[in-house]
Amino acid sequence: MKPSKAPSSDAGPDTRRRILDAAVEMAEITGLRKVSMDEIARRARVGRATLYLHFSGRDNLISAMIEDQLGQFFADVQDVLDQHDNSEDRLVHGFAHAFRLLLGNRAVRTVLAVNPEVLYPAIIGDSQPLLLGRLLIESAMGAEDLPAESRSLFAEHVARMFHTYVLIPTQLVDMAAPGVAEDFARQFLLPIRDHLLAAAAEAPAR
Repeated sequence: MKPSKAPSSDAGPDTRRRILDAAVEMAEITGLRKVSMDEIARRARVGRATLYLHFSGRDNLISAMIEDQLGQFFADVQDVLDQHDNSEDRLVHGFAHAFRLLLGNRAVRTVLAVNPEVLYPAIIGDSQPLLLGRLLIESAMGAEDLPAESRSLFAEHVARMFHTYVLIPTQLVDMAAPGVAEDFARQFLLPIRDHLLAAAAEAPAR
């Protein structure tokens, strides 16, 4: 006898949303290493069968949660970029807003305090967060700012520096303080962009 199918409501997007939200709540409390499928099911008010209907296992759920959080993060940063027409302002305010979003995220803070090593792959190799960050930074600059090759290299540099400062915080500067992240971007990002602009202008035409 075949098992009966789960009710349609159990398979719907609202149930999946509750499960993902419950996983985030667990990450806020315990970090990522101790995320329990049973506890997530309890918090999401679903049975184990429903939980496994949406996610095949713990690793699959954590991956989906991270992907979902990344999607929300980049959408939020894009909203800030869209508020500025000048590429310089887009870079400065987008960088600062992204920093505050991550530093203000309870789940990120807990993971950084409890088991930061699980986030290190984000700055090693061509990870998805790094790729998405690079693409977002490239989109913040227009074609008139830098040639395509220089724009890609600059975006890669900014994305890697961003990840490093988030995952390996410094005591020398409080990036969460008002205006500090903006000043940091003006002092350490814009001069590099301007140098690349000058180099591109002096390069002989091909």
